Amino acid sequence: MVKLALHPHRRAHSNGRESGDRVGRPFFEISNLSVSYGGVKALRDLSLDVAEGDIVALLGPNGAGKTTTLKAIVGWSRASNGRIAFEGRDLTRLNTEDIVRLGVTMVPQGRQVFSRLTVAENLMLGGLARGKRAGATDMASEMLDMFTILKERRHELAGNLSGGEQQQLVIARALMSNPRLVIFDEPSLGLAPGLASRTFELIAQLRTRGLTIIIVEQNVGLALAISDRAYVLADGRLALSGDVASLRGSPELKQIFLGIESAAL
Repeated sequence: MVKLALHPHRRAHSNGRESGDRVGRPFFEISNLSVSYGGVKALRDLSLDVAEGDIVALLGPNGAGKTTTLKAIVGWSRASNGRIAFEGRDLTRLNTEDIVRLGVTMVPQGRQVFSRLTVAENLMLGGLARGKRAGATDMASEMLDMFTILKERRHELAGNLSGGEQQQLVIARALMSNPRLVIFDEPSLGLAPGLASRTFELIAQLRTRGLTIIIVEQNVGLALAISDRAYVLADGRLALSGDVASLRGSPELKQIFLGIESAAL
């Protein structure tokens, strides 16, 4: 069971969900971003913005540029052109550690736990990623209260957890850095359908902690079910964007994913 606490500094929409105000400067913004590998452009002139409190999906088939975009955001790849900004602060040339300290973190694909460390030790490593030892123990206690199955197994090796428990651990470990923007990289990858659905339900609940979320995902149906807006990439370019209501059932979206049977549109 997962219990999530409401962030005290958010205003609720009339539909009950949390979000920031869209007026003024975007909370997170990518402007004309291009990334090249060995002279080959993997991403071309991508622009997008994310409002505070929203869940935004970044979709596209294999090779579309999703992973390249993610790597550029967290500092793993360098932009050849363009700008990435978080709360007005330019992230484009910062290293990963500085980006995390500013409040941006990623939940990697593949449930990458430190298998020979305990659940509690995994959490503490996540806290140190923010560069501050002070408060890490209190944050770990909060995470264990939130993710109750992890509290029950906090002294067990992470490698002994089930797939679903490991997924909860990597999410809790990412939250240990006290982020404001969380990026999920293919959270459904390798999970059985039922477990993937429960993982996306958990991600949707995280906005009640005051988080803004970007989901990089191939399973279109799961991503659109919890997102406010989506950007769709194809061949390294932005092909479609809009709110979920306008994209769901879109002939253009279906065309982009034509031949991908797992894309439940």
